[in-house]
Amino acid sequence: MSSPVVRSATVPDPVCNDIVAMPNCLNLTIYEGDDVYLDVHVLDSGGGAVDLTGSTATAQIRADTDSGDILANFQCYLDGTDLGLIHLHLPSSENVAMPETGVWDVQIELDTNITTLLYGTVNIHPEVTRPEFAP
Repeated sequence: MSSPVVRSATVPDPVCNDIVAMPNCLNLTIYEGDDVYLDVHVLDSGGGAVDLTGSTATAQIRADTDSGDILANFQCYLDGTDLGLIHLHLPSSENVAMPETGVWDVQIELDTNITTLLYGTVNIHPEVTRPEFAP
């Protein structure tokens, strides 16, 4: 009778996959004292517009992610024609005398679910012409 054949195999470490649930990053550079307008298109995985009817959009700037103080609020409007479009407006009055750097994001709340669409850093470029110095 023959002896059994002993075979050994090296089993590689199991492959670990990550699920990343992060919004897209969009860094902003803003000229101090100017109105800023951004349009955010919310699309599904097939590229179609997401119906945002009944949702609420919010966008803020803070000094850092841990800060409790809001430096600026964007005005957020859902487009009445394009169901997946959010208009953001940062009025000039909101970005005057802000620190030179900060962070921002924009979120929607739909059916009690909160989704952050975009996040990033904010850099404020100091303005030259200021109303108090205009002739």
